[in-house]
Amino acid sequence: MVQQYLKELVGEYKQAIIIDGELLTSGTSVIYCRKDRGVLTFLTVNRKKEELFYDTEEVLEYIQQKINTSVSKSPYPISGEPLAQIVCCKLTNIIAIKTKYYVLMSDSKGHEIVNKTVAYTTALNQFYIEELINYYTLYTRILRKRVARKANIKIKAHLVNNLFLPLRISSKDIHCPFDYFDISNYLQPLLKWEKVLAISEDNQSNLNLSVIAGCDIALFCNVPTRPFEPNYIMFGILYKCLTKFGQEAATRLLQTYPTVVSSMEVTEENISEIKIQRYQCFNAIVQSSL
Repeated sequence: MVQQYLKELVGEYKQAIIIDGELLTSGTSVIYCRKDRGVLTFLTVNRKKEELFYDTEEVLEYIQQKINTSVSKSPYPISGEPLAQIVCCKLTNIIAIKTKYYVLMSDSKGHEIVNKTVAYTTALNQFYIEELINYYTLYTRILRKRVARKANIKIKAHLVNNLFLPLRISSKDIHCPFDYFDISNYLQPLLKWEKVLAISEDNQSNLNLSVIAGCDIALFCNVPTRPFEPNYIMFGILYKCLTKFGQEAATRLLQTYPTVVSSMEVTEENISEIKIQRYQCFNAIVQSSL
C-alpha cells in the first residue's frame, strides 16, 4: 500500500520522507526516494555528493515498521488501514506520511479536553516529547534551509546575519511543536517577543514562519548581544521544553544529538571562543524562567 502511494507522489528528483513528524534516516544519513524510469528507488548522498542506493524492499519494510510502531502508541484502538494520509509538502517537497495515531494526537481539539483519560494524557505527553526531539532535525536539516532558499525578499532581509532568528517554521503538512497549546503556553514568556512573518493561508508554499530578534534573545537570556547561531538557540529552547516532561525526556534530546552536544562542550583539552558562546546561549535558555 505504501509503495503504491509513493509511486503516485514521487517524481524524478530525490525527495526526503517524514513519517509522523520524524525524518526518515539511516543513522545520520537522510533516506531519499525518487523514480528512475518509473521504478521507485531509495538512496542517500554521502559527503562526496555520491549517491548510494538502498535495497527497495528493505526500505519499504523499514517504513512499515515505523508506521506499525507509531500506531502501537495510540491510546485508543486503531482498526483497518493505519495510514491517514500521504502527501507532498508544498513548502519542502518532502513526502509526509501520517498515521491515524499521528492525526489523532496532533488534533488540537483533543488537547483542549479538560477531563482527559489517563491513557490519553500519557500518550499525549509522549507525543509532545517525540515532536520536540524530532523537530530539531527538521528545523536544522530541512526547514531553515528551505526558508533561506525559497522565502521572499522581505523574509530573507530579516534573516541576514542572524539579526532575526527563525523560531516557528512549519507548513500545512509539517508541524512545529510550539504550536501545540500546552507547549506554547509554557513558552509564552519567550513567544511574546516573536514576530510573525508568514501565515500558510496567505502564501502558495503554505509557509508558517515567526522570528525573534537577536537583541530580544539577548535580553531574555541576559547575555551580551552578538550574532547568535539559530541552531543552538533552538536546541536550548527544545531542551527547556522537554524539562517540562521530566529530566529523562530532556536527556533523550542530548542522547539523540551527541554531535550537537560535543560542538558546544567545553573541556580543558578542547576549548574555543565559539564553543563558549554556544554553551552560554544554550545554558542561558535552560536557566531562564519559562
